[in-house]
Amino acid sequence: GVESHATTLFFSASPCTVTNGDINIGKGRSCLNELVTVDSQLQSRDLEIPTSISADSVLVTKALESLGLRHVLARYITSLGKDIDPTCSNLENTTDTEKQQLKEMMSHNSWRMLLWDEGLKHPGIAYDCSRSLFKTENVEQYNQLNPTMGFHASIRESLSCLSSGDATTYKLRLHSARLSVLQEIDCSIGSDSIFRLISSAASKFQLLNDFELLPLKAEGPINFPSVLVSRWGLTKGDGVLPTCFNFCDEELVFSLREVAIRALWRQRAMDKPESNFLICHLDTFCSVAREHGKAHIAQACLERLSKVVQIQDKILGLAENDFSLPSMEVKLHEAKNLYSSQNYSDAIRTAKMVVSRLNQKKYARTETDSMPLDRILCDSLMQLGLWISSHYRIESAKSILENYFCPASKIAESVYNRSKLPSDRENATKAHLSMAEFVAGIYETVITRVKSREWKLASLAAQQRRLELEKTREMYKEARGKYSLTTSKIANKGKSKKRAQPSVSKSAAEVLEAEAACHDVFLHLKVLEKEVEEDTKERIAIEESVSTFLLSAMESYETGLSLNFNSNTQPEDGLLKHVFRLVSLWFSNEGNSNVNSVLNRISQKVPSYLFVPLTYQIFSRLDSASSDSYTSEVGTSDISFQSALRSMVLRISMDHPYHSLVQLIALANGNKVGSGVGGRQSVAYLENVGASKVDACTDVIKSISQFAPPYVASLVDSYSALIESYIELAMAPTEELLKESRHRTKDISFSALSGASRSINATLDRCLGSSKRRNFVCQPCVFTRLPVLRPGCDYGEGREDPLGSELIDGFYPTFSLTETGLHRPKIVICLGASGGSFKQLVKGEDDIRQDAIMQQVFSTVNRIFLTAAIPQLRSELQIATYTVVPLSPASGVLEWVENSLPLGNYLLDGKSVGSHSRYYPMEWSNALCRSHFRDAPSHLKRETFDEVCRHFSPALRFFFLEKFSFSTEAWHYAKMRYTRSCAVSSMVGHLLGIGDRHLLNILICEKTGHLIHIDFGIVFEQGKCLTTPETVPFRLTRNIVDAMGPCGTEGTFSHAAEATMRLLRENATVLLTILSAVVSDPLYKWSVSPVKARLRQRSDDGEEAAAKMDIDFSGDSSPVKFQPSEDRNDAANRAITKIQEKLQGYENGTIGECQAVEGQVQLLINAARDHDNLCSLYFGWAPWV
Repeated sequence: GVESHATTLFFSASPCTVTNGDINIGKGRSCLNELVTVDSQLQSRDLEIPTSISADSVLVTKALESLGLRHVLARYITSLGKDIDPTCSNLENTTDTEKQQLKEMMSHNSWRMLLWDEGLKHPGIAYDCSRSLFKTENVEQYNQLNPTMGFHASIRESLSCLSSGDATTYKLRLHSARLSVLQEIDCSIGSDSIFRLISSAASKFQLLNDFELLPLKAEGPINFPSVLVSRWGLTKGDGVLPTCFNFCDEELVFSLREVAIRALWRQRAMDKPESNFLICHLDTFCSVAREHGKAHIAQACLERLSKVVQIQDKILGLAENDFSLPSMEVKLHEAKNLYSSQNYSDAIRTAKMVVSRLNQKKYARTETDSMPLDRILCDSLMQLGLWISSHYRIESAKSILENYFCPASKIAESVYNRSKLPSDRENATKAHLSMAEFVAGIYETVITRVKSREWKLASLAAQQRRLELEKTREMYKEARGKYSLTTSKIANKGKSKKRAQPSVSKSAAEVLEAEAACHDVFLHLKVLEKEVEEDTKERIAIEESVSTFLLSAMESYETGLSLNFNSNTQPEDGLLKHVFRLVSLWFSNEGNSNVNSVLNRISQKVPSYLFVPLTYQIFSRLDSASSDSYTSEVGTSDISFQSALRSMVLRISMDHPYHSLVQLIALANGNKVGSGVGGRQSVAYLENVGASKVDACTDVIKSISQFAPPYVASLVDSYSALIESYIELAMAPTEELLKESRHRTKDISFSALSGASRSINATLDRCLGSSKRRNFVCQPCVFTRLPVLRPGCDYGEGREDPLGSELIDGFYPTFSLTETGLHRPKIVICLGASGGSFKQLVKGEDDIRQDAIMQQVFSTVNRIFLTAAIPQLRSELQIATYTVVPLSPASGVLEWVENSLPLGNYLLDGKSVGSHSRYYPMEWSNALCRSHFRDAPSHLKRETFDEVCRHFSPALRFFFLEKFSFSTEAWHYAKMRYTRSCAVSSMVGHLLGIGDRHLLNILICEKTGHLIHIDFGIVFEQGKCLTTPETVPFRLTRNIVDAMGPCGTEGTFSHAAEATMRLLRENATVLLTILSAVVSDPLYKWSVSPVKARLRQRSDDGEEAAAKMDIDFSGDSSPVKFQPSEDRNDAANRAITKIQEKLQGYENGTIGECQAVEGQVQLLINAARDHDNLCSLYFGWAPWV
């Protein structure tokens, strides 16, 4: 009961886990409830004791195992032993599968119980083998039931042989374990479950290979092979974590490693070197379990670690009042466990105790234990700084900075300079970046206060007080003059001997009155002077702290990020959030020369790959040097914003040409607006882009060609030629082609373009030359398949395919036209040098930069999900993305999303009969529903909508029956993927204010079931500004819900939506920082033009096709209306403020009430499904479908 109660408390604190491929809330409570339910069912049966193993017994054992109650599980399985015993006569009602499951669980629990027994004590205490719940002879008797042993049975036997030193049997048992894994894979062949077994099987095979390397000599110290010492992380700062897709496999690997070390340690003298292996392993195990949100496993690891440390301290003979470094590590782990369970005060108190003891010890430390002590001290100080600043602000910001963050960063950097270990470099980076985040947070708080309305009002009040002080000084001067005049008159009268007594009294009264008036003014003056002095002093200090905190944050970012300068590892998503915040601070202070100086140093010291995700935002700020407006201080070098910017752009372009040259050349094509952007709109657009920006980009391209390595200079030429051909193809008119080919839209030769348009210099298939004769030394890579970002800038130097992409070998000699569209985009096939073919959509007379920006935001949100605290959510919560490459303001290339079709093409009639007509042939057609709903008067819209819904049944569920009928498991997981992707895209889409979600703007993947959103011309609540405003947060119509299954939005959808919103809220600062950098783009557009509104909400009654919301309306054919920078900043601030309100739980219709995650999600679901909202939508949105 105590263990169950403790487990319940744990799962209440950590409510979100993932099991069996589904997102469940409160797995611990679910297991405990299942256990209680099964127990209640068993109690309600006949009083006779069952004589055979039942399915309920298997459920009970699984629930006990999930809860971690292994002692109770051992007792329970022991009580079932007579049902498994081969001598029992009551076996006819017991299935072999149930017996095998219990046998495996019995063996699994057996070897795990070795980790919790009382045998691991002082070497002088012998281990009592009779206390083992499962004796060897019993296990052998059970194995006679089936000659093939399971994995855990084989592992249990092999560990027993390892402990006894029986090498022959040890090898045989490991071989048996391999056979069991292979048998499990063989049984899964032909089903989708085999893909989930790959990671588990790979980790087991690797572990069995490691076990073969273990030493079996029964005497002497443990001689671990160096490869295992490194792989298992048995020394500090070394080791590689198991690469598993879920924590269950990772936990199994850690547990088997631990029991192997214990088995070897048990049979040998427990010397210090061997105990260090176990301490290092348990230390890593505890940290990994805590990071995965498994507090009960982390706590169990901590208890075992504490016991081992106590044994080691006894072996070393430490006094009771003394302490060792491992014991301090145990205390620090204890503090972290307390913090993860939200016991903040005890966590901070424990960590402070660790810091106090380490500071006492460091004065007597020797050189050998200097770095281990510094590592623990640095970790403790950094955690204290983070904890106190985040959840338990009991000290001032200055105290936190001086007492925790600054010492931690200095110690961490000192340790790394001495050791040069990768782990110490990561710790130093983390320490500096944590301090930078803290200082940046203080800066943003102070700058928000300084720019607030209250501060401005206080400034006016302070100014009034200063004016009052000046007037008071004048009054005091006048009062002093009057008093002096009065006293001088009395003095003159005193010299006269003829004065009368009454006149003397009158003069004395005048003097007293003047003196009193002067005294009153003097007192008021002194009070005013103190008030003005204190107020001025405070305001000056706060205003000066703005620049101090800003520079301190920038320098901390510089130090932390520059530590990765020589790192050739894959870029970490955790570093990107710091880069986004750094760039955001830079953009908001571009007039500060000190900030520009820091960024100029950063551009030379920090790895350039970290800035690649923000290339578009960085490159779009290129301008002429005369556009700079900056201030500098005396004694500082004047570094302008454009100078620092160009330095960074040049380095990014030279280091990562495949990721940057296209954006740079596209910006140089900024004056190519096309004929679709004409008249006053074209002039406004060019004003917004600015000729100076085009000239600046052209100058940078020339500098790259002049100073870059030869292969980069060659890539500039080849990319320029290819982009020019892409633009000519995109802008080529299609009317003549359709006439000449008799409206043929497929397999059109590129040579037809040269005849239809004389302005084309070289067609796309010939611009790079032929396979026999190339026009350029280095070929570009495929636009829609970017290479993997390489920190070491090793992309093959143009001679070989970069990793993750292919060099362009050519293009298929023909292209196709889309069936519909205002400007008929072209479909081309790009051929890679390695044989790959890439289908691309080339669009002209259309601005697709907004789509590119939204794909950038989606990729960043995916990175946030990938760094989720619960790793199982990383693969479940993702947004489908595709590549969008703008080539000019009016053209671009998009990745063709293979194996997908729009929902409208599947559901509704078009070129083929839609699923609704196939499964409900007697109901109304979509055309009839459309006209009926469109023609209804405003006051009858709700009744008409309900009538249309009664005659139009949802049919999207049949998609999964048609596409995934080959396997029940495939059908189930496709529906799960569909439901989760719908939940994630709905929450993120609502957060970003994405509108225009009609049936042709949502694709569904025919291979996986994922939803893919396209066409992002309406974002950041612009849908509310349309002629017919959008009244729903996202599309959740009856067909969308119908495909989710009988539960609808309850269950998987709501759980996934809540998990998504919770992650977005937890990472609100990161998300807002990223969006701030995106929406402050000077080339970004905010207004919805009237032309765009008419295109998106046509009311042409004569043409059905025109009324459809075609995919090709995704871009805004009208240009951006020129807006001054102040207006653009106000629009950006409004968008960010609205997103921030949503992240805080404020929604429209709640009267200012802040919603919890569950309440906010349910509110949005209700709003999206409300018929009153749906009937108010534009009829082309098809809300009844």
